[in-house]
Amino acid sequence: YDAAANTLIVGTGSGDEGITILSGQNVGNYGSIFFADGNGAINSKRGQLRYEQNNEVMSFYTAGAEKVRITASGNFGIGTNDPQTLLHLSSSNPLIRLTDTDNNAYSAIGGESGHLYLYTNSTGRDFIFRGTGEVARITCDGTLGIGTHTQTSALHIVISTPEIRFTN
Repeated sequence: YDAAANTLIVGTGSGDEGITILSGQNVGNYGSIFFADGNGAINSKRGQLRYEQNNEVMSFYTAGAEKVRITASGNFGIGTNDPQTLLHLSSSNPLIRLTDTDNNAYSAIGGESGHLYLYTNSTGRDFIFRGTGEVARITCDGTLGIGTHTQTSALHIVISTPEIRFTN
């Protein structure tokens, strides 16, 4: 219990507890939790968790704007309010960054103008393609090894019966 109302406490600390927000079922009805930076129309809604009842959408707002949406079908959108796939990123240069916390090295997958890009944060990093083991490697200097990770030419293929086939 907090007599000064500085802390909201729900429950006794034992057993199941919870809060329910019940809002209307019509278009435009939703339940929200707001995080305010002050009072007034803008500052009172800087952060928001919002559930829209009529279409069963959960939205997350920061800096007064929607940033993340989860649809009723489970699609998760970042930067879009209409995610079309399980994970949908939308921005002028969408990136997924993967950081190795052991050495702070990272790689990224990005899209720009309909192209797919693979990035590393160092010119000394290779792109490695794996199946059950390494099957191909593009080195930082642009050589391609298929069946080898120690290629010695621009294209180096190591396979039991190597061939390159061109068909029409």
